[in-house]
Amino acid sequence: MMTVYEMFLMVFFISALSGGIGSLTGLGGGMLVIPLLCFLKFDLHQAMGTGLAIGVTNSLVGTALFKRDSLTYIKLGMFLETGIAIGAIIGALTVAYVPIKILTLLFGLVLVAITFFSFQKFKVSNSAEPDFNHVNYSKSRLSCSWFLMSIAGALSGLLGIGSGTLKVLAMDMVLKLPYKVSTSTSTFMIGMTTATTLGVYMSHGYIKLPLIAPAILGTALGGYIGAVMLVKGNSDKIKILFHCVILGVAIEMLKEGFSK
Repeated sequence: MMTVYEMFLMVFFISALSGGIGSLTGLGGGMLVIPLLCFLKFDLHQAMGTGLAIGVTNSLVGTALFKRDSLTYIKLGMFLETGIAIGAIIGALTVAYVPIKILTLLFGLVLVAITFFSFQKFKVSNSAEPDFNHVNYSKSRLSCSWFLMSIAGALSGLLGIGSGTLKVLAMDMVLKLPYKVSTSTSTFMIGMTTATTLGVYMSHGYIKLPLIAPAILGTALGGYIGAVMLVKGNSDKIKILFHCVILGVAIEMLKEGFSK
């Protein structure tokens, strides 16, 4: 059995890794920290609550850097967040009534779906300072994106994740935003999404301080490093890293779900 110090260090390093990849890909960190905590035999619901907490941290750290480099589309993010918030609240109110096995399998299936869709061709732009003042979208494209965001919000509330990949896909494939811009805007929205559901998770008793404290510290460090790498890095390399990590985690979560 792990001592308190060993648990602190373990959760800290896991969160730093998850936070870094979260900033690089717009995932928010929870997508990785939740299954990793489960593999270490932590309670799934508490791992999900931890995922939400670090999602807020990762969003704050990443958004501060992305905004400085003019990569975040704040106006669009605020509009799409209305759909996400509605879905997130519905998902969070449902989570206590869903069996652990179903949640585990659903988590694995979501990761597999994310990997599949992410292998599709993304529109990548190397522009560091996109001009948002001359961007106009049709009502149909905005409506489609809003609908996808509400689904992302429901998954966020149900699984304790930021659902950043669905957000990135909606902005990249539907609205045709450059990959770095959609990723940074997703990171901005994840903070609001996870904050929306934190209260519901807290009322269920899924927020535990011994997990939250090292997770937040690790995420802050990893999120900062990941955000700096995204601004300066190559988007194609970032996506390859994203695919490999998520697919591996997805396989392990499905194996865990079927073994329960």
